Amino acid sequence: MMSRRLLEPMAGTPLWDGQQRLFRKIRGALGERAVQYCQQLSGMLGSSGFGVSDYTRRGELLDALLLGMEERRWVQVQYGGGAADGAGTRQQLGPLGLIWHNGSLYLIAWSKKRGEVRNYKVDRVLSAEAEGGQSNQFEIPEGFSLQSWQSTAFGVYRGTGERMWEIRIRFRAGSARYVQESWWHATQRFEELPDGGVELHLRLNELSAVSKWILGFGSSAMVLAPVELQQLVRAEATAMLQDLDELSRGGE
Repeated sequence: MMSRRLLEPMAGTPLWDGQQRLFRKIRGALGERAVQYCQQLSGMLGSSGFGVSDYTRRGELLDALLLGMEERRWVQVQYGGGAADGAGTRQQLGPLGLIWHNGSLYLIAWSKKRGEVRNYKVDRVLSAEAEGGQSNQFEIPEGFSLQSWQSTAFGVYRGTGERMWEIRIRFRAGSARYVQESWWHATQRFEELPDGGVELHLRLNELSAVSKWILGFGSSAMVLAPVELQQLVRAEATAMLQDLDELSRGGE
């Protein structure tokens, strides 16, 4: 019942329809009394829905992406992402998987144009059409698995280089408990400090996404290593301060 409620943003999509069929089978197997108990329990559980994407009108688009995944078909996609991903351009993608991250779906796909695996936020996919015929099938990259791809990603963000970064972040006591309560990455390791703070160790091949995550903690987080990550955080914090200074001087 709880999973049914969590999937409500996908009502009308193939993912929702599959869950509904499963629910009907469970209902038939358990009987009405058991279902009523589950519904009562479900009423005591909720989700804030804060920042969650709405896919209720994107059933056909998701169907095309799922078809591409199941039958290894190339999918013609019109993508309206940022400039780095080809804003508003038509791309030929080989869908490899979907990841639910921070309330949104991300497509992990082989980009024929770029010759590499990339992530695409489904919200920014304007249209998708699976190509027909065996001649339009793509080959899954050798050794690829969604789990191994995620193992070096931070959320859904993964660098393209081979270098792995040894990351160390110190959190003040006020944020230490929150950080330790959550799972951030398979390589995470915590070192508790005498003052109640905690030092987080990560091993990633991407720095941009983790720098933005660190900034969300404000002065409660301090980057100890590497220097390149310190520079990214400093540059972003400096830009924020400059904007605030302009506003305080009456700028727009």
